[in-house]
Amino acid sequence: MAPNADASALTGLIQSIWHGLSARASLGADREDLLAVARLGHTLICGPPAP
Repeated sequence: MAPNADASALTGLIQSIWHGLSARASLGADREDLLAVARLGHTLICGPPAP
């Protein structure tokens, strides 16, 4: 993550992902689908995981 990342915007992004996951779960998304979305969000925010 860039050292000059906007903390407020980052918070909004994480909240949006969290609320989106909640909405998808309420609509019946399965665990693997939710985990895939969470992993993608993590990768987009933090970069790819170390090998």
